[in-house]
Amino acid sequence: MDKPLVSIIMSTLNTKEEYLKQAVNSILNQTYSNFEFIIIVDGGEDDKILEEFKDDRIKIIKHKNPEGLTKSLNEAIEICKGKYIARMDSDDISLKNRIEIQVKYMEKRTETDMTATFYKEFGKNKKTVMECFNKPKQIDSKLFYTNMISHPSVMFKKEFLIKNNIKYNEEYMYSQDFELWTRISKIGNIAIIPKFGLEYRIHDKQISSGKSQKQSELYNQTLKRNLKELEIEEKNIKYMLMLNSRNTDIDIDGIDKFIKLAINKNGEIKRYNERIFKKVLKTAFAITLVREKRILTFSFLKHSIYLFYIIRKKILYILTNIYI
Repeated sequence: MDKPLVSIIMSTLNTKEEYLKQAVNSILNQTYSNFEFIIIVDGGEDDKILEEFKDDRIKIIKHKNPEGLTKSLNEAIEICKGKYIARMDSDDISLKNRIEIQVKYMEKRTETDMTATFYKEFGKNKKTVMECFNKPKQIDSKLFYTNMISHPSVMFKKEFLIKNNIKYNEEYMYSQDFELWTRISKIGNIAIIPKFGLEYRIHDKQISSGKSQKQSELYNQTLKRNLKELEIEEKNIKYMLMLNSRNTDIDIDGIDKFIKLAINKNGEIKRYNERIFKKVLKTAFAITLVREKRILTFSFLKHSIYLFYIIRKKILYILTNIYI
């Protein structure tokens, strides 16, 4: 085939046959067709399932022994031919015009280095995930305390990765995506396209309890690095975890003080856009107060203006028919 505009990369290891076939078919049946599909079989026998697909856009690379998702993705990136690199996971489903939507967006907005999309969870849990802070500086600020980007929905500009020597950090077996986003957002532009591009499967075999603990440790390591950039002590990570719902033992006064500290430190260091950073953190605090049923408090009234801004934006997204 001629040089593809898009390279789609995926790694698989003993994925349930039904899930793997659905994932592959969702890519092969995209409305946009000028792509190569690089699949790393990271050990196991998934290549036997993939042999059923007779499509010359598929390129299979098999590892004799598992090397892990992070290394597999870096290997795939090295051999990509496309201008853009899109991620996919072996148990999820890309909606039929996901790639077309992202290509059109990035071709039109050439300053964009990475995009993601809204997504819908299905399987064990069901949830629709929309992100109203979806512009580069807003995303940069929100990544300070949480990861709101769905890994298998992203698309990168390959030239940006090469120019800045950016790849997944192989010290991160898990939560490698969050660590990568925080580095990209410092020097590049990330946008979340307000359209649905992915169905994200929730199932029991995703992460075992042991892996889940390690994933949390690596996730927290990225948060601690974010705190260090603002010269804030690591012990304050507990308030970030309260804001992103990973810690349900809520200390409202503590969060309030932490947000003031973070805003003041950022004012001195200038790491994030000051106005947007303030809006993002105060909105997160207002949402936490609503979640905790603390809406009839002075703290809520003080920060609610930002929450109302977000609610208005979400309603506008729905009214303008964001569904694909």
